Amino acid sequence: MARNSRCYGPLTYGGKRVAGYKDRLTRDLDAWIASDLVPASSRSAILSTIADPKRADAATALAYVGVALLGLAMIAFVAANWNGIPRIGRYGLVSLTFLAAALGAAWATSRGAVNTANALLTFAALVFAADIGLTGQIFDLSGDPQTALYGAAAAAALIGLAGRSTGAILVALVLASLGDLESTTWNNPCVVAAGALAVVGLAFWWRSAALAHGAGVALILGAAEALTRVDAPHHPPLWMFTLGAAGAFALLAGMARAMRTPLTRIFYGWLVLGALVFLAWNSFDSGVWPQVRNLGLIAASIAVILLGRRDRYFALQLVGWLAFWFGACVIGFEIGVDEHFKDAWRFGDRLLCVAGASAMIGLGRHDRSGWLVGLGVLAMLGTVSMIFADFGLSLMAAAGVFAVSAVIALVVGLALRRRAPA
Repeated sequence: MARNSRCYGPLTYGGKRVAGYKDRLTRDLDAWIASDLVPASSRSAILSTIADPKRADAATALAYVGVALLGLAMIAFVAANWNGIPRIGRYGLVSLTFLAAALGAAWATSRGAVNTANALLTFAALVFAADIGLTGQIFDLSGDPQTALYGAAAAAALIGLAGRSTGAILVALVLASLGDLESTTWNNPCVVAAGALAVVGLAFWWRSAALAHGAGVALILGAAEALTRVDAPHHPPLWMFTLGAAGAFALLAGMARAMRTPLTRIFYGWLVLGALVFLAWNSFDSGVWPQVRNLGLIAASIAVILLGRRDRYFALQLVGWLAFWFGACVIGFEIGVDEHFKDAWRFGDRLLCVAGASAMIGLGRHDRSGWLVGLGVLAMLGTVSMIFADFGLSLMAAAGVFAVSAVIALVVGLALRRRAPA
């Protein structure tokens, strides 16, 4: 069997992207049949025992788009005729829109149209949040924006739980995040962090990939928000907390990777991203030590790239390369480095960029990955441009370098496109 039996990301089969277990089993069966390990007559019988995964079709996508456009049309109509509509009319129009969305979701659920019901409940949660704000405006009521946002988040969460709507739950997370940005009444309680933990459990309960992605983002935002609360004179330096957060996210990522399920794979990717985000945050300080910590970020990004290649996880490789170039750019900007070290840092940074771009091109060629080769070529051209700039070229000369680099990038891109399998 191929070495990617512990696969965490999309594979390729016959030049096409492979997304599910049945696709991987089809590829393995063909290999086993070619090796005379399985009789060819058993192929159809084995594949028939595996159900085809559900995929969103064009009709479902158009349904979501239609609901969104309908909501925008309603909002635009009310905004255009706001002054001409009596107060009770404004309130009734918004409230009836919410009621219609809720009843429509109930009807769709009874008919088994799960995606339509999810879209309508998501729309209802958004309308209810707007209703809270518009009610105060319509009747000139005083209120606190933070309380209103938290109230709307709680309502969206209840709507989501009642109707099993992943969209409404994600709306609740967004509203909670906006409420945390306000600091009027509740003294920054970090609601989004608590909400993220709740949505993690809900994602496993409902087996929802959408909630897993939303919870992954919210975990990073919640941890970052909590860290902003500890930057005070009587606390240890902030970089200690960011380093600790990076370690915690890395530990959780390792646990998620070891579980090897579709949902934990999603959390695995987001937790790795969180670890790199806090390592990047850790690099911003004064003195030479932040640059040393930034080299640690680059080392961690290289480890993530190698891990992504081992697990055949495209997103993980992309995150690793983004972290690598972020670290290289931070060193290139010479943040907090003494004058005596600038030349050494600049020279080392340019060598690091050349090595990184060369590695991208080499690995891309080895893996037959057009996106990696293309990014590597662009990175190499950018590095060459920086080196020319170090020699003190004029702006006109720099413009010429960028123009030539752009032409080369376009030519390479077209060549890669023509060589791509049909």
